[in-house]
Amino acid sequence: MTQRPRLSFFALRPAPELRPWIHSYTILSSAGHVPAGRSGTLVPDGHVELGFSCAAPILDRRGDGCWSARPSSYGARVLDRGSLAQLSGRVDEIAVKLCHGAAPAVLGVPAGELLAECVPLDALLPAASGLTRRLAATDGLAGRRNLLDAALRGICAGAAAPDPLVAAAARWIARSGGRIRVQTIAERLGCTSRTLQLRFRSAIGLSPGRFAQVRRLRRVVRFIHQHPRGSLALVAHTFGYADQSHFNREFRRLVGEPPRQFFAGRPFVSDLLRTGRRRGREG
Repeated sequence: MTQRPRLSFFALRPAPELRPWIHSYTILSSAGHVPAGRSGTLVPDGHVELGFSCAAPILDRRGDGCWSARPSSYGARVLDRGSLAQLSGRVDEIAVKLCHGAAPAVLGVPAGELLAECVPLDALLPAASGLTRRLAATDGLAGRRNLLDAALRGICAGAAAPDPLVAAAARWIARSGGRIRVQTIAERLGCTSRTLQLRFRSAIGLSPGRFAQVRRLRRVVRFIHQHPRGSLALVAHTFGYADQSHFNREFRRLVGEPPRQFFAGRPFVSDLLRTGRRRGREG
């Protein structure tokens, strides 16, 4: 029997001085070539990411049903729902996840302009030109983290801090597991719901309500992986859905397929893969 190539996934923290803007680095790699046609759904996490394909590019399913290869360095995107992706060949994919609300300061554009778009990185950050080639030529997790730290120190030098109102709102949402009302957050922060909506969408790319749905979805995915035999009714109750039907509808709206099909039908989940090893934190 032919064995599938092992896929490894790592999440690394950046240097401390970068953490106001950079949340984490993720590295997905394969030991060997992945057979063509392996696909799965990427679960959104609310982070704007900068991506670097150091080997065979990941293919994304477009709205018209066709597949398109990502640029070798795609400048940024933030997902508001699941995105179908396909791997083939040798995989060596690196992503820089920005802190919530940091995209305008780092990239110079509102995060709302990056919704689900793979924008070539050179168009947004000329200072990052050639970084994909240098990452591909660098071995080891520590070496790649050091290279990213060095490049991003220059990019983040002089960058403004993320919008404090948006950062505080994102923390409230994350701590509540996506179950706090937008009006409640606005009242606690001393602003109107409209002000919060506008500033949040500009800084993060999603509305506060959609961001809350995404954060709750992430918790659901982790929970089901830890309790694969638990009932979906229990999941719905644990995470504050009105009932299992409400959970099923929201999961399908965000991911594109029912939860049972998602967890049983493909080998992928979380940031990029269901399989593989993880180091560091996820958020």
